[in-house]
Amino acid sequence: MDNLDTHKENSLMKSYGEEKGRAIWARLEVRYPPKHKSWLNQAEIAIGMYPHQSLGNARICDIETLRKKTKVWNRMANRKM
Repeated sequence: MDNLDTHKENSLMKSYGEEKGRAIWARLEVRYPPKHKSWLNQAEIAIGMYPHQSLGNARICDIETLRKKTKVWNRMANRKM
């Protein structure tokens, strides 16, 4: 999540009212990036890690193999978070 004012608890309370806004906010796990770094940098790093962690030096012959390897890598990456 970026650091915009629209991504804060107060914006939910303005939109949904205090009670419902707080309830929605309580369900979220908010992770802000460092203020001086872009979320785009984080996305670029993750994309750069993908070929090394998932594909290695292997050659992918077809799109189905790529999809399968990607699903496996995605599950493993999400478990580590």
